[in-house]
Amino acid sequence: MSGPKTGRYRLTLEQKMIMKERRERHLMLTDGLEQIGDYSEAIEEMLFQIDLFIQQNGEITDFADQAQAWIAKSQEMKVRAAAELKKVVGLDMAGGPEKITDKKAAIEVFYQELQDFCLRLEEQRANLFDDFQDNVSAAIKKGMAMNFDALGQEYRYRIMDLLAKIRQTPLSPGLEEKKKQITEKVAGSPSEEFLKTYYSLTVLPFIKECRTYQQEGVLIGKQWKELCRLHEILAQEAGEVPLSLERSPEAVGLLTEANLRLQKKIEHDEEQAYIIHAVNEVMEEMGYPVIGHRDVTKKSGKKFRNELYEFCDSTAVCVTTGDDGQITMELGKPDTQDRPPTARESKQLCGEMESFCHEFAVIRQKLTERGIIADDLIMLPADEQFAQIINTEDYQLNKEYHVNSGRERGRSSRKVMRTSHEEI
Repeated sequence: MSGPKTGRYRLTLEQKMIMKERRERHLMLTDGLEQIGDYSEAIEEMLFQIDLFIQQNGEITDFADQAQAWIAKSQEMKVRAAAELKKVVGLDMAGGPEKITDKKAAIEVFYQELQDFCLRLEEQRANLFDDFQDNVSAAIKKGMAMNFDALGQEYRYRIMDLLAKIRQTPLSPGLEEKKKQITEKVAGSPSEEFLKTYYSLTVLPFIKECRTYQQEGVLIGKQWKELCRLHEILAQEAGEVPLSLERSPEAVGLLTEANLRLQKKIEHDEEQAYIIHAVNEVMEEMGYPVIGHRDVTKKSGKKFRNELYEFCDSTAVCVTTGDDGQITMELGKPDTQDRPPTARESKQLCGEMESFCHEFAVIRQKLTERGIIADDLIMLPADEQFAQIINTEDYQLNKEYHVNSGRERGRSSRKVMRTSHEEI
C-alpha cells in the first residue's frame, strides 16, 4: 500500500522537553545579556554622580578630612566599577547560560553595592553642606551677633530643600496633596519656632513616606521593565512588532497575555521547523536529494510548503507540509506543464508507488528516532488513479536538476528562481 500517505506529525514528549529546554536556555542567554547591559548603563550613570561629588567637594578646606575620606572611597569604587564592567565587555551568546548567569549575578551584586554607596554619598553630601552651613552660622553669630535662627530662615530653607529634592519624584495623589499642604504652610510665613516643630513632626515623616513610595515604585518599575524586555525579545523572535504601552495594571495584563501568546507561537513555529528539517534530513540520508520547492498561500490564508525529492530519474516524491503539522507524501512525474499522465506513465508511477512502500516504513522509523511521530496516518494503496504530473514551472529548482533527464551529478547546487510564492 503506497499511494498518498497523510498524517499529522508531532514531537514526542521527550523531544518537546528537549526543545523547551533549548528555548529556555536561549531566552536565558538573551535576557541575561540585556540585563547586563542595563546594569552597565546604570553603573555608568552612578559613576557620573560620583565624579560630581568629587568635583564639588575636592576643594573643601573646613571639613577636608571628611570630604577627602569619602573622595578616596569614591575613587576606590570607580576602580572596582571599571573592573566589573570590563568583565562583561564582549559577552555574547557563545558564553553559555552558566557564564552569562554568573556574570549577571556578579554585576547585579556590585550594582546594589554601588547604589547603596551612592545613597550614602548623597547623605554625606548633605551632611557636609549642613556642617558648612552651621560653621558659617556660628561665624556670623560670633562676629555680627546674628545667625540663621535670628533671621527665621533655617528650617524654612531645610524644608524647601527637601521638597525640591522630591520635586521630580513620582508620588501618589495622596502624597502630592500632602506636599501641596506643606508648601502652602511654609509659604504662609509661620514663626521659626513653629517651623522647627513642623519640620520634626510633619515634614520628616512625609519625606520618609515619599522615599518608601519611591522604593516600592522602583520595585514595580523593575518588574515592569523585565516584562517589557521579555516582550521585546519574544516579539522579535516571533517576527512581530512589540506593543507600546504605558505602565498600568491593565497594561501588565495585556503584556502578560501577549507574552504567553508569543511563547506559544514561537514554540509552534520551532517545532514545525524542526519537523520540516528532519524530513529533509531523512530524505537526503536515504539518497533522495531535494530538486525543488515552493511556498503556497491559499486564499483562506493557510500556508503550506511543497518539497520535491528525486526518487528516480523520472519520478519525484512530493512532500507537502502544512502549518498545522499535517504532512502528505505522494509520487509524481516532473514535467514543465500541467497535463494528465499518459496510460504508460500511470502504470509506471503505480509501480514506483509499490517500490516506495518499503522506503516509507524506513522514513517513519528514522523520523521516530528523531522524536517525531505521526497521528491519524492514512496510507492509501498504490493505484493508477493517484498517478500525477508535477509541473516544475511552479517550483524553485536546483540548477543541477533538469526535467526529463534527471540530475547531473557534481554540478553547482545554486538555485534558479522562478517563483517562490503562489496565490491559490
